Amino acid sequence: MQLKPLPMEAILPERIISEDAGWPVSAFESRMEGFLGGVSPWHWHRPAQFLRVLEGSVAVDIPGSRLVLEPGQGCFLNGSALHRLERLGERARILVVVFDPALVAGSDAGPLYAQYVQPLLQSRTLVRIPLTGEAPWHADALERISKTVDIVRCQDFGWELDARHQLTEAWMALVRAWGTSIRQGGRIIREQRVRAMLSYVRQHLTEPMRLEEMSAAAGISPRECTRCFRDVLGISAVEHVTLLRVRAAARMLEEGSESLGRVGEAAGFSSSSYFGKVFRQLTGHTPRDYRKAARRAAVPEEGGADDADPAG
Repeated sequence: MQLKPLPMEAILPERIISEDAGWPVSAFESRMEGFLGGVSPWHWHRPAQFLRVLEGSVAVDIPGSRLVLEPGQGCFLNGSALHRLERLGERARILVVVFDPALVAGSDAGPLYAQYVQPLLQSRTLVRIPLTGEAPWHADALERISKTVDIVRCQDFGWELDARHQLTEAWMALVRAWGTSIRQGGRIIREQRVRAMLSYVRQHLTEPMRLEEMSAAAGISPRECTRCFRDVLGISAVEHVTLLRVRAAARMLEEGSESLGRVGEAAGFSSSSYFGKVFRQLTGHTPRDYRKAARRAAVPEEGGADDADPAG
């Protein structure tokens, strides 16, 4: 008996995205014949995936949960979601669209990606989203899956733009339907990142500090660092560091007797002139005037309550 070699997708199913970096989409129809026993092994891939069942019943498993899809139904699988597919019966036919979600936003380094793509990709709860027809928007999303496969198969002039349009509409249907969960999940992640960067800032406040170093503390890019500070704190990372340094300098001016230049240096400012400029901008006083005012406030006024005769 001669054994028939299994297709590559049956051995390494995570390698189903197009290897053409210029077109990060793979869209096709499958009868699941390449899966041994009708079951794909547990696998994951960084791109996201839409799936629609045309014939038969198909189970889409994620750890601890099974979703059974009937003809006309489908689902969304988030990027890097651990999953497997199982054909429940003799035959099954499905449509599969695997794609890099950055295609929706144009790139993975811009405001559209940060607002509409990244929060869904990073959601820990929206690993698999059923498209079973229970919500009005399901039908439109399912139709977008079918259209994308047809467009990629025919490859008429401009097919790349047409396919991108279909995927963008399907993606936005997800974002609109799950907006609250996506925003909450995205905010939790951003807050965690900001906390990691705030901890780094406190530990290195008196040292020269760059965005690259701050962002590395949270494992993100400098661009994402800036977005996180804006979204969570409402100020930039640089503004936050400057406020902390001015606050530290003000405390030293109130409590110590070091020279103004030493205070600025100890607070992390690169020069005395820059320290004086920034301090005045944020407090309305020069460091010298601030120290004088603090010392005057610490000395009790003559005839004040401290000098009153206890006997009246």
